Parts: sequence; structure tokens; C-alpha cells
Amino acid sequence: MSYYFNLEIIVLVSALFAVFFSIATRRIQYHGPNTDNEIMAHAAAQSYKWRWLSDIHKFTVSPFKTAMRDVSVILISVFQKILRDKETDHAYVTLGGATVALSSVLIFLISSNYWNPAIGLFLGLFLILSFWLWEVSLNGSHNNVTTVLSLLSFYFIQQVNTGNLMSPFLWLVMAGGILCLTQFSSASALKYMPLFWSAVVYEKYKLYAGQGVVSGLYSLIKANDYYAFSLCALVLASLVFMVAKLSYKKIVILIYKNQAPLFLNKMISGREKFSLEHYLEHAKKKFKQVSFFAVLGLFFLLLFLSLLGFLWVVSILVGFSVVFVLLTLPNIKESFGIYFDRFKVGQIQTKSHFRLYVDYFAKKGITVSKETRGGGLKWVPRIFFRMAPVHTVIFIVCLVFYVFAVIVSKNTNMAVGGAAIFILSLSPIMWAEATGAPQIGRSYSPGLVGMFLFVGYSFHLFYGIYAHNLIILLSILGITVIVNGKIFFSDIYPARMTITNLMKQIDSLKIKRLYTYRTNYNKSFVEGVPGIAVSDYVPSRNTPAPFQVIYIESIADVVDGWIAIPGTSSKAVNMSTEKEGVIDGDYTKDLVLNRLLETKDIEKIATVKFKTYGTSRIWTHEDEVPTYRDLILHEITKKDLWRGYAWLLHTDNLKKLN
Repeated sequence: MSYYFNLEIIVLVSALFAVFFSIATRRIQYHGPNTDNEIMAHAAAQSYKWRWLSDIHKFTVSPFKTAMRDVSVILISVFQKILRDKETDHAYVTLGGATVALSSVLIFLISSNYWNPAIGLFLGLFLILSFWLWEVSLNGSHNNVTTVLSLLSFYFIQQVNTGNLMSPFLWLVMAGGILCLTQFSSASALKYMPLFWSAVVYEKYKLYAGQGVVSGLYSLIKANDYYAFSLCALVLASLVFMVAKLSYKKIVILIYKNQAPLFLNKMISGREKFSLEHYLEHAKKKFKQVSFFAVLGLFFLLLFLSLLGFLWVVSILVGFSVVFVLLTLPNIKESFGIYFDRFKVGQIQTKSHFRLYVDYFAKKGITVSKETRGGGLKWVPRIFFRMAPVHTVIFIVCLVFYVFAVIVSKNTNMAVGGAAIFILSLSPIMWAEATGAPQIGRSYSPGLVGMFLFVGYSFHLFYGIYAHNLIILLSILGITVIVNGKIFFSDIYPARMTITNLMKQIDSLKIKRLYTYRTNYNKSFVEGVPGIAVSDYVPSRNTPAPFQVIYIESIADVVDGWIAIPGTSSKAVNMSTEKEGVIDGDYTKDLVLNRLLETKDIEKIATVKFKTYGTSRIWTHEDEVPTYRDLILHEITKKDLWRGYAWLLHTDNLKKLN
């Protein structure tokens, strides 16, 4: 099959997936009141007020929630206009579906350039069949926005030496601009950095790749013209550092006493409030912080100058800088401050939800704190087997095949090159571990994309050895469709559509009055219906209620009418930060309901049974504590999942049971 025929297939399949996903989620609601999705959608809905792109943070109820997500908010506003919907989560979710579809096309293009179109088509289809990325789209799509932008930057890098359309340096400028956009799309952007710069270095030196390891390295070293410059820069930086370290305290004292130049004296405005010692201590912390980032920045600058040369580095930096200025004007300092505050929280986890469970785990003899991330390294393979079962198995099979091929062939180039590609493919996961990212599903989803690099490389080797490769590829895709399709349609999708499904049933049954409990368990059920619960953050959602809600203490209080019962499992992800679930455990306040649940008689009398986050084996992993309790402690049982069901019943059926 030709390149263009394969391209047509992946474009058609991707477009169909994106359209179907948008149609299937057209009535989707927010997870509940006061969610991050709601805040981002509200910020996007104010786009008509923006004079500058940085006004995203000006017209929002929470600048922290939109920080590092500028591009995602901009794209949400585009989809809101296309779909003519500024009130629900549909625009954000549709954006996520579009990014997954486009990512699969880019995977095809990138893989075709590195290997061949057949492998590209397989990898593109393999990606779009991953339920993990679709789950991320249903949850909050900014991670997928980062993924598609990162893949686009990789593709632009591949065009540098092709001579297509424009100068190679313009391709680098565009790649640098896209790289900046990734940094303003989600906190996961840095997980793709090793892959980005590796792609740049490979493109620069790919002509040496066929020379063998030793001769290739020799050619690379010989091509470096920046040793003298790097040495001089290091000496100069060392001198500047020593002078700054010896003099910064004297400068602070002069500023505090108003004896420094005027522009420096303005740096301290609270002399009458704080002592000199306060400012000296503050300067000491700032000096350490600035020194760290300066040393880190200089190291990478010299490294990339040595590897890539002046024109390549400058081209990328020009593209990055132009986009950075466009996103932060007119007040660059203030805009970057908003970004940097989010960056610190996003890259270094300092306050996890484990802080809410100190007493709970203490009773089990487990010590946790606000710095606890989860189960450590043993959690990582378990989350990948849960969130990407087929993909993880194929990755391991590829690793076994690669090791076998190296042993049989005794090929040094294959051994070294394959090992390097294997490490690079794991770099998003390694970055997440090194920076202390929260151990939750969406934080590690970039690791799935990284794994495709080694899978593609392994299939490239496989193609040259085994003749019946088409049968193998089709078999893998078939298994992926069956396994992932079942998980998505039986677990992920219905659990996310609970509120929508409740609204459909209420409309269908023409219910005008609904009895339910006043509890936080209802936030992702009855109180997720627009107009029922008042939004603290987004006034536009304070619409008229579509039906009357009457709160009750017990089912026995209802004489005649419809009763909505939310999921009652405290281990559900939607209850992981609610004190009612953390402290009190499962919802057991209604003795009548308890009896119905214990005997499972509720199955006999319920008109409708709803899957929720509490019935899901997948949504559990969107919070540090539930995923830890599931994958490490194995505390989430079938009984807990059954308690996660929500119900809609009428008193007539309850009377028959009695």
C-alpha cells in the first residue's frame, strides 16, 4: 500500500473517531459544581473581552486554574464558537477528541518518516485505540493538547533536512514556537522535553547514524566548533557567580539604606515594616533560586550550542521567544509570574490529597503526609497495565524481541541504539518520577506516547526479519479493539455520562419533583444538573432548576414520588477530597437504604441503575489516594464498586417490596 493510501486511511479513521466522540458527548455536563473544567470553560467564554491573549487570566474567577493552560483555554473558546455551546463541558471534551485524532495522524507522519508508512499506519491506529487518551479527553483535555502540540513540533523538526516548502531554519523557528505553546498548554509539557531535544539532535546528526557507534561519535565530536566558546563561558560564569556571592549582601544593605542607585532602591518598598535581617534572609533564598536556574540554563545552553551549533539553537529560541511574547504581552512580568506560580506547583508536588488521610492510614500502620505521592516505583507498571493493558504488553513483547535480536545478531549498533531509544521512550515516565509528579493517571499519560518510540523501532527491526508481519499487526489491532472497546463503553464512558443520563431519564419520565439526600455524594449526581446546585465560581451556571429537589433524611420520609440515590462508596474518586467520605466513610445515614443495599433488594425496585465514578476501575486513578488504595493496598473490592451505583426509584415499587 502506498504512503498516500495509508495517509487517507488514518485521516478518515481519525476524523470518524473525533466526530463520533463529539456526537456521543453532546449533552455532557461538568463533573459537578465548581470544577476546573467549568472555570476554564468560563474563561474561554469571555474571549470577546480579550484585547491581549494574556487577558485569559484577567477575565477568570481563578487565574491559578488557567495558568499554564493558556493555549487550552484559547482552543476551548474556538470550539465553543464552532459548537455554539458556552455552558456545558462539550466544547472542552470535543477539543480533547480532536487532539487524540490529530495525534494519531501525526504519529503516522512521524513514524513514516522514521521507518515506513505501514508501521506509521499501525502506530497511528494503535494510538487512537487507546482508551487512556479518550479518558483524559473526558476528564480534562489540556494534557492531550500538550501531546498533539509536542508531536507537531517533532514533525516540524523532521522537515528541517527535507528541503520541503521553506528554509530549514524556518522549520526550526516554527518548532521552537510550537515548543513554547506546549509550555502554555499544561503542566505535563516538560515530560516531552527529552524527546523534543533528542529529535533535534538526531535530525542534526542522522547522517552519521549509519557509520557505527564509534565512528559516529567521533564524527559528532569532530563536528563540534564550540569547545573554546563553552570553556570561556564557563570561566566567565564562574567569575560572575563568585562576585555576586561575595557582594549581594552589601548591595542589599545599600538598597535598604537608600544608598544605592535609584532604580535599585525601588526594589525595597517596606523598609518601615521589615528589618534588614528579613531582607538579607529573603535575598539569600532568592540568590540560591536564581543561581540554580542560571546554572541549569547555562548548562543546557552550552550543551545545545555544542551539539547543534549557533544557527540551530538561535532559530529554535527565536520561535520560542516570539510566541512567548505574544502570549504574555502587554505585562510580560505579571503574565510570566502567573505561569511560574503554576509551574512550581505542577512540577513539584508539595501538597497531595494524602494530607486528608493521615489518621486513616495511621490506623493501618502506614505513615503518610502532604508530601506523599503514592505507591512509589511499584505503582508505575501497575498503572500502565490498568490504563493501557494491550499497549503495555506489546511494549514488553517488543523489549523481549529486541533483547533476543541483539543476542542473536551480536550487533553493537543495534544494542547501543536500541538501548538509547528504549531509555528515551521511558523519559516521560522518568521525568515524572524525578520531579515528583502526582501519581495519578493523567500525569503519566505522556508515558504512553513515549512508549510508541520503542514499539516503532522494534517493529522496524521485526519488519526486516519476519515475513507475515501484516497478520501480526492486524491481530494486535483486533485484540486492542476488543479489550479497549469493552473497557471504554462498559466503564469509562457511562461513568462520565452519569449526570447526562440522569437528566435524560428525568426528561423521559417527565419528573418535576425529585427526592434525594443533602450530601456531598450528590455533587456528581443530582447536584451536577445545571440549575440544581449554585456555582460558587461561575455565575452563568446559576440557571433555573429544571425540576424541584426536596431533600430527605430517609427513603421512609417519602410518601409518593421519585427518589434519586447517589453512589454511596467513599472510595469513589469524586469523594476522595470530601470530608464526608474521608472521615465518615460510606454513606450509611439512611437505615432503610442500608437494608436495601445489603440485601440488594434495590435491584428489584429501581427503575434505573446508573454507573458512576464509584463503579469504575479506571476513573479511580484520577486521584492519588484512590489509586493507591486500589493498586497498592487492593482495598477497592467488588462490593465497593457495587456501592458506587446510583439509582432512580419510585415509592410505588418500594411499597410493593414492603
